[in-house]
Amino acid sequence: MVEDTPCISMHTHKMISPIMNILTNHLKRDIYKSINPILFDVSLRDGIQKADPSKYTTPVKKQIFHHIFEKYAPKKIEIGSMVSPKVLPIMADTISLHEYAMNFIDEKESLLVPYVLIPNNTHLQNALCNGMYNFSFITSVSNAFQLKNTRNTIIQTKVELKLMETSLNCYRRTHNRKLYISCINECPLTGKIDNDFIVNEILYYHNNYDFSELCLSDTMGTLTYEDFEYIVDMVVYFGVPTSKLSLHLHVSPANTHEIKQILYYCFNKQINKFDVSVLMEGGCSVTMGENSPSNLSYDLFYEILNKYIENKIK
Repeated sequence: MVEDTPCISMHTHKMISPIMNILTNHLKRDIYKSINPILFDVSLRDGIQKADPSKYTTPVKKQIFHHIFEKYAPKKIEIGSMVSPKVLPIMADTISLHEYAMNFIDEKESLLVPYVLIPNNTHLQNALCNGMYNFSFITSVSNAFQLKNTRNTIIQTKVELKLMETSLNCYRRTHNRKLYISCINECPLTGKIDNDFIVNEILYYHNNYDFSELCLSDTMGTLTYEDFEYIVDMVVYFGVPTSKLSLHLHVSPANTHEIKQILYYCFNKQINKFDVSVLMEGGCSVTMGENSPSNLSYDLFYEILNKYIENKIK
């Protein structure tokens, strides 16, 4: 019998997806369709990257993949990260897991889109040779964070991102390209970051690269509604379409009210791409260690969405 994980139950046939609590009548369904949330599952990458590799063997990861597919049916899923096994041994099976997921998706004729995270051009070439074509990349608005997390400065990261973009443009196949922009708007090493600096950095990636998605990542789980509203209003004013923005939130007991306000703002502004996870682990293992807050869960996301829809109906 395959080892189970302590984080979630795998008996998916006994469970009801939390989305069913929302789609109970035509009014709710209509509002839901107008919001059109697109969920990006990060369980098998950010959700486990600081966990014990012995608890997340390849068979267990496959079970988690099936659990996500059957119960939650996200539009996109991050399968793993193409990093050195010496840095993150838990990601050593990313190639085989991606191949398994692709075969399963093809067999089911599913529209689920699998992604892998790519740190540099060397790993990108390996990914391309192994039939991968939907990629996540990572940068930060904190130079100290980027140095500790990737051993590159922000300037070096920008050069590497341009090199990877050039590599991708040499292939005829269309590639989805998601960029995580970490430390919106606080760094675990240097503290609060100026909002205008963050705005300028987001605009730089929008104007100088061909990313299909810019994901604002609240690394610390301390992002406030007021700061988020200012940052998004400014980047939209200067030309970034809301359809290009997505959100990666981390949750702690102290920030659930801020998360509710932030998500309400997104629903109102047609920002509809959100990262979620079925696992309670998560966060940057290199920089924050065991103190990082959890990823936004499906349950909390749908709970807040349901309240928003009910308020709209009232």
